[in-house]
Amino acid sequence: MKNKKEIKEESLKKHFATTTKEMIEELGFESVSARKIAEKSGYSCATIYNHFGNMDNLLWYTRNLMIEDVVDYMKTNSDDSTVTAESIKKSFLTYTEYFIKNKNIFKFLFFNQLNKSEQEMRQYLENPEFIDMNVKILNSLKEIGKLSDREVNTIMKTFIHSIHGMLVLLVSSNDDYTKVEMVSDISDMVDYMLNRKLGDSHRK
Repeated sequence: MKNKKEIKEESLKKHFATTTKEMIEELGFESVSARKIAEKSGYSCATIYNHFGNMDNLLWYTRNLMIEDVVDYMKTNSDDSTVTAESIKKSFLTYTEYFIKNKNIFKFLFFNQLNKSEQEMRQYLENPEFIDMNVKILNSLKEIGKLSDREVNTIMKTFIHSIHGMLVLLVSSNDDYTKVEMVSDISDMVDYMLNRKLGDSHRK
């Protein structure tokens, strides 16, 4: 059980990370610096470094808060009470909707490389709820389609990589790709992949 000092320290670390997250959401990663975070949070740069050691540690902590936000958004807006092709499509569209609404978060999560030791990196990447959310989708695919683990993993990777690619086009100022087009493309892709693959499995 954490003592009062540990609880206070964790609360202050979360305060700095939340401040950083809000700055990235509003103005993009380029807006972030220790000085600006200190000014916005009401503390000194020295206090930030005292709790995190360096900016990368703070940014990894912030990254984990962002992943928690994705999980919370998925829980609130997805329907996992039934296992159908439509509910799976809804999960992917919900995931997409979050990043359409939070383009700067998407850029930060996928465009920026942070330095971290392998052990420390696992601490921040292995978010149990995020992993559990993906496992549920994988199991849903297996349940309704009677697919092998390899087939399910391939479908999942195809969905995620395609969605991230579309999001790159959407957040890029060099392309005319629109939100409406993206949602339509994802819906068509999921329908095609699920109907084709699940249809094939049902005919076996």
